[in-house]
Amino acid sequence: MPAEREGRRYEEGGPGQAEGGPGRGGVRRDRGRGDRGQSGAQHAGDRGPGPEVRGVGGGRYRGAERPQGPGPDLLLDVEQGEEEDGGEGSQVPGPVRAVLRNDPAYGPEVLGSMCTEPHPIAAEAYAATIHTNLGDPHLFETTAEIERECIEWMAETLLDHPAPEEAVGHIVSGGTEANVLAAYAAREATGGDEIVVPETRHFSFEKAARMLGMKLVEVPTDDEYRVDVDALQDAITDRTALIVAIAGTTETGSVDDVEAVADVAEDHGIPLHVDAAFGGFTIPFLRSKYPLPRIGFDLEPVVSVTVDPHKMGLVPPPAGGLIFRDDEFPSLIEVKAPYLSGGGTTQFTITGTRPGAPAVAFKAMIETLGEEWYERVAFRCYEETLKARDIAVELGLEPAVDPPHLNLLNVRLPDEETAETVLLEAEREGWKVSISERPLGVRIVMMPHLSADSVEPFLEFLRDVLEN
Repeated sequence: MPAEREGRRYEEGGPGQAEGGPGRGGVRRDRGRGDRGQSGAQHAGDRGPGPEVRGVGGGRYRGAERPQGPGPDLLLDVEQGEEEDGGEGSQVPGPVRAVLRNDPAYGPEVLGSMCTEPHPIAAEAYAATIHTNLGDPHLFETTAEIERECIEWMAETLLDHPAPEEAVGHIVSGGTEANVLAAYAAREATGGDEIVVPETRHFSFEKAARMLGMKLVEVPTDDEYRVDVDALQDAITDRTALIVAIAGTTETGSVDDVEAVADVAEDHGIPLHVDAAFGGFTIPFLRSKYPLPRIGFDLEPVVSVTVDPHKMGLVPPPAGGLIFRDDEFPSLIEVKAPYLSGGGTTQFTITGTRPGAPAVAFKAMIETLGEEWYERVAFRCYEETLKARDIAVELGLEPAVDPPHLNLLNVRLPDEETAETVLLEAEREGWKVSISERPLGVRIVMMPHLSADSVEPFLEFLRDVLEN
């Protein structure tokens, strides 16, 4: 896959405008807790160039040219025929061409997604190993070993595991499966039937509770949408199986005080799960400069963590990640699969057949670019978010969390009617946005395909909608 594609560029040193050469896997860094200023300008300097911005739709905020998706280069050497429906004269099925023609690539119009364009290195590795199945680790032994190495890398590099070789986990379908499995294991380990979660929790915990016959106990949050630790204390009962802390909420990117939550969990002897599906690839690096908490296994009560490589890891989905401290909890939910090659195996994932390509793609990223590259990506995306925050404030818009905790800027909206208008007008202009409910606002997720410059036209559009 070429390194340069429609509307975005990947330089050797990083996605978008991340600068510098490739990093190296396995490099360890000391990460302290710095001070976050009140303005991105204090940290990020002048607004630098962002990814190439191509016009979207026919609206007055953008040019007339719309990114047309990945393009025929995805189809390699297969020539497209003349038939639009993929019939006679075409080797490409009509539905494939319909996807390439209609579904957006990750260009500057995609503002609300927590996924991004996969890095070409990851895409190439993924394509080369699409036949592999991690559900049969004896048949695909090397792929299974690669997955094991990915889990150990995350445990050590992102989650400060004191003995990363003891970590147990899998690359799963996504954060939802990871969170469901964490709740399942905690139920089996404790015998409890209540999951104590912040009210900002991901919908996957509602799925987990329904599937497992458990009860969700929701805890209120503070004015920055972090869990209220005093209220958390009051929510714990003798039926509590698991406490959940969120390291990067879906709606505002808020980061709970995981260290304070861990103290509560330790006081009560209750396991703690950290949902770092979004923040797991950024918080460990940003902590060296900004006041963010520890989120990993150096906190004793943490038994499991969700981290998704298909978000800020730039790996093609499905690539969620679930890491347990050791085999104590996952061993309680294992089942035997005796008919598989090599005399059978055990599994604790929900899915039996699991694609090996995401793990291989992630391993390719680790080996080729490494920790230092991911660190540059984290800082670039966060500091672009701070610049976008400054632009929003200059335009008279109100960030829901100021400054943002991570690379997500949520701009408040006054009421539901305005929210509906924003959605309709944004769609007409060609932007792909989403509205949060708590708080009511527009989410701008500063993934590597975006920059402060590329989102400024949308912020100007939003100002005009709110004024009119």
